[in-house]
Amino acid sequence: MAIRFPLPLPLPPFILRRCDRPQGRPPRSRLGISFVAMVLCGILTLWGAIVPAAAAESLSDLQHLFRSAVCARCDLSYANLSGINIDYAALTGSYLIGTQLDGANLPHSRLDRAYLIGANLKNATLDSASLTEADLSGANFSGSHLLSADLQKAVAIGANFQGALLQTSQLQNADLRDSSLARADLRGSNLQGINLTYADLRDANLNQTNLQNADLRSANLSGASLDGANLKGANLCGAILPDGHPSQQGCR
Repeated sequence: MAIRFPLPLPLPPFILRRCDRPQGRPPRSRLGISFVAMVLCGILTLWGAIVPAAAAESLSDLQHLFRSAVCARCDLSYANLSGINIDYAALTGSYLIGTQLDGANLPHSRLDRAYLIGANLKNATLDSASLTEADLSGANFSGSHLLSADLQKAVAIGANFQGALLQTSQLQNADLRDSSLARADLRGSNLQGINLTYADLRDANLNQTNLQNADLRSANLSGASLDGANLKGANLCGAILPDGHPSQQGCR
């Protein structure tokens, strides 16, 4: 399993030559360039010492996860965990920023207060998982399974939930501004107090959902199904309704 970490940017050849071997005293006209080269050589040396240390620490966290399924507050950012299969994984407070988790199978896992910013969870299975207060901003959950998952107070600004299955999930007071839930299935879910401003909910299934006091301003609900949905106190000002007409509900 490959674990990827950011690599330093390539340096110009004349700087690399100076790092490799002494060049003697430069002419006065090139003293400025020599000083810059010296500084960059120092940065390159320091970077080479830091990156392996970070890699070793993350590898240790990864080994711990596979050994015990418990890795609270671990740093697995940018790791390639595609297709990982761990039931009841304990990852509370862990850092999974930019992590590849596409096709992962993590049912019943605990990811409360975890950081999954920009993570790829396309087609992942997180049924009955707990992601309360997790930061999912910019994450890709397209096609994922989140049946009966708990996302209360989660922050998922700009996240992609296109075609995701979220039936009977808990999303109370979650922040999904600017997120995409096109064709998502949220039947029977609790979305009370959720922030869905500017969200894309085209063709989403919102039947029997609880949308009390939800903020749906400027959301796109074109083609969405809302049979039996509770919209008491919801703000739909500027939202595009299922019939394609703009709403004035909640506008002052």
